[in-house]
Amino acid sequence: MEQRAHSPQLVAGSFNRTIYLMQRKPGGYRQPTEEQRTLSKISKKNFDIWFRQIWNITGASTRKHPAPFPLELATRLVRMFSFHGDTVLDPFCGTGTTMIAALRHQRNSIGIDIDPEYCRMTARYLKKESSDFFLNTELKFEKMVSIPSGNTQVCEDPSLYEVRSARKTMG
Repeated sequence: MEQRAHSPQLVAGSFNRTIYLMQRKPGGYRQPTEEQRTLSKISKKNFDIWFRQIWNITGASTRKHPAPFPLELATRLVRMFSFHGDTVLDPFCGTGTTMIAALRHQRNSIGIDIDPEYCRMTARYLKKESSDFFLNTELKFEKMVSIPSGNTQVCEDPSLYEVRSARKTMG
């Protein structure tokens, strides 16, 4: 049975709008190498379009995934917010659109999805994308460990607690 996303916008036939908020942690930017800067340059035409506040991008087909991410959108975000050779993390990779955008623009990528079928689909798409993909790629499928309810263990660096204590005493 085919899955379809159901929402008031789709039922009513109106436009689908998605809002993306960009935030970054405080502090200075990292310093990419001159080579990374050169290899990551965005043309003036693309810069003028990509850095507008409102984008009009045609949605992707929902045939293979209920919430597809258009390749054009993934490409813009990968190019705007990473440099040549960087690693892009996609924690909900679905069919791997962001990973394909990263591959096309010489970024490394890590994709995570809970659905094994989407993981297999992503691997097929990535293989089609590059003939030498498996010569220089590590493709790992790892099964998530199931933790019984109530037995969750969180590992944190003990120094994080020191920072929290210092903040509390500063008032």
